[in-house]
Amino acid sequence: MTREEEIERLAQVFVNLGTQSEQGVVMAKQMLKRADQLSEERSIPRTEALDHLMKVLIAGRKGESYPSNGDFRDS
Repeated sequence: MTREEEIERLAQVFVNLGTQSEQGVVMAKQMLKRADQLSEERSIPRTEALDHLMKVLIAGRKGESYPSNGDFRDS
């Protein structure tokens, strides 16, 4: 999958969660960039970093706090 396809798919997730189309694209780019950063910083697979970020997003959307102990592999 190309980077543009990733952005498009993730943006659609954000749109499904209620964001405007343009904002969904911006959010997708930011989340993918942060997933890349986490992956590099913590030497974890990019998919694991993205999974963590999505869990944080969903918890926040529900008004819940997401446990943050520095090592999200246990969460």
